[in-house]
Amino acid sequence: MPGGNRSVPPAARTQSGTARKAPVSTLPAKPGGAVDHWTLVLVYSLGIGSLAVVALLIGALIVVWLYSQFVWTLTQWDLSQVPVRPFRAFAMFVMLGVFVTGTCAGLWCFSGIAWSKPQNKRARR
Repeated sequence: MPGGNRSVPPAARTQSGTARKAPVSTLPAKPGGAVDHWTLVLVYSLGIGSLAVVALLIGALIVVWLYSQFVWTLTQWDLSQVPVRPFRAFAMFVMLGVFVTGTCAGLWCFSGIAWSKPQNKRARR
């Protein structure tokens, strides 16, 4: 059988037909999980903030549904006389606060701070 070992691809064989060894990396293994770069941590954290806003809006839809099913059907009070403009700034503040809180929670989780072991105060002294 000319060509030597058939299980080794032709590019990995030397001219004599024997397989050559793969080079061994002298760099130390990089510690950490799947999310190591700070931009990925930031993007994932912003995604968690966006999911928190979506959860807030779904919660608001559930509250509107409960109101329309129970309060409005029993009392016929449709809130048509309640002005909405005074609550606009508050609603934007709540949505921004939920987004920032969700982003901070995602940053806390994806950065690894949530999973690190707390150091003992006596061990630091």
